[in-house]
Amino acid sequence: MFGLLTHWLLLSLSILAIPYLIPGVYVDGFAVALAGSAVLAMLNLIVRPVLFFLTLPFTLITLGLFSFALNALMVYWAALLVDGFRVESFWSALGASLIISLVNAITTKRKVAMRVQTYGQPRSRPTRDVTP
Repeated sequence: MFGLLTHWLLLSLSILAIPYLIPGVYVDGFAVALAGSAVLAMLNLIVRPVLFFLTLPFTLITLGLFSFALNALMVYWAALLVDGFRVESFWSALGASLIISLVNAITTKRKVAMRVQTYGQPRSRPTRDVTP
């Protein structure tokens, strides 16, 4: 649960920082960034798998580059659903999605590294007495 909240907070902070890096993206405040990251997570959970399946031929032909367009579409739709979060163009949405993907990759890599460290440790197994 703590990891989910931390990830949500980091995603919100990255959405809050995007207007300073990408022209054409506007976020009115931290509460809007929190709402935007929640809506983006829901869109990625529900809508993106369906769109990914429907556009799989384009993704295969472009060797995966079309997935960037899907990410940009998710950011654009999240901006349409959240008041105070605006994206002016596809290219602004693409830049925002690249920054969000970078933040997700960094946080996911940290989680994977932490899991690998715990898997390397031997597990203690409870002993059973099997004497009759």
